[in-house]
Amino acid sequence: MICVHKAKKCKRFSHWMPRARINLRYVSLTRAADSREWSRRPKCIVPASLERIISRALEKERAARYQSAANLLADLEKITASRSLAVLPFVNLSDDPGHDYFAEGMTEALHTELGKISALRVISRQSMMRYEGTKKSVPQIGRELMVDAVVEGSVLRVEDRVRVSVQLIEVAPESHLWSNSYDREVCDVLALHGEMARTVAREIRVTVTPQEETRLAGARVINPAANEAYFRGRYFLNRRTKENLDSALADFQHAIELDPAFALAYASLSETYLSLANYDPAHNTELLAKSEAASLQALELDDSLSAAHYTLAMNRLFTSGDWLGAEIEARRAIEVNPSNASAHWWYSDLLVFQGRMTEAEAEIQRARELNPFSIEIYMTATARLYYERRYDEFIER
Repeated sequence: MICVHKAKKCKRFSHWMPRARINLRYVSLTRAADSREWSRRPKCIVPASLERIISRALEKERAARYQSAANLLADLEKITASRSLAVLPFVNLSDDPGHDYFAEGMTEALHTELGKISALRVISRQSMMRYEGTKKSVPQIGRELMVDAVVEGSVLRVEDRVRVSVQLIEVAPESHLWSNSYDREVCDVLALHGEMARTVAREIRVTVTPQEETRLAGARVINPAANEAYFRGRYFLNRRTKENLDSALADFQHAIELDPAFALAYASLSETYLSLANYDPAHNTELLAKSEAASLQALELDDSLSAAHYTLAMNRLFTSGDWLGAEIEARRAIEVNPSNASAHWWYSDLLVFQGRMTEAEAEIQRARELNPFSIEIYMTATARLYYERRYDEFIER
């Protein structure tokens, strides 16, 4: 087992090492998730990024631990330039519960923009939905997710104007890093998310590359009614019953009728057709063809859409058995949004089918980090232990 204290050789991390040395009990308490135990935790708090490294160094399975001091130091190098973040579901301040879809759409849009920043690890929307309406404190949420900071906000919609209030909170020690309120026309909300993402990155002290700056600044003014239909469609798509998918399909088609250059609507339309194919095997071929056409149209309008590359990757494989084309699109989906947990998960499956197990393991672990509460991803990672004949690890998990 690689000792955490070997990292003391690197002077850059010397100010963290005393914390690491006295906080191994803290790590076990993190995993316990017992509020009574937390009341007795040590006062010295380990940064979440360092805590993940300590946890890996203490893994029971030898293969899951660091295999060399060089690997340990490499990860310590990385955390000086990267941070982790969670976006809590925005609160709908309107008296009308019918506006919940709009608040959810605003949350998802900000999450997507933040995911474009490679120096940030952004917890997936799926895992964050369990905190909707939660009474848990920000530090408690941060510890459960092992993130450095949390974004929370609220949305007030009044006719064609929207007021968005956002704050960024450091988890350990708890402190408010930044807060602001924005008053915008509904047609400007997508551009607003790029602006907020750049501000969050600056306040949490991560570097945004020139390419990422371009992507974040690339949002166009959207027809308000089209944006309304798009947010409503996303609300239904995220619930994925057959009835909800049919509603989502109608909403995305309506958004495109109102704004034929709405790339995000095409990307979501592609995702909807792909999901509907699971409910309608008799029309599978037709639905997959429509999904591929929609993703291609989305990428023609905006090549930086991770979701469109992700659905196109699946279509490349399912419709024509194009393994190389599928891999190219999957890698591009991850390149433009490194926090796309679904893309990492699907790419991992693709690698398994090609026998590239080491690469597949790295991708599924990344998917788990980004979507820690996903039963599907957990089961996939666990099943692989069995198929690789790692039976002791399989039984332990």
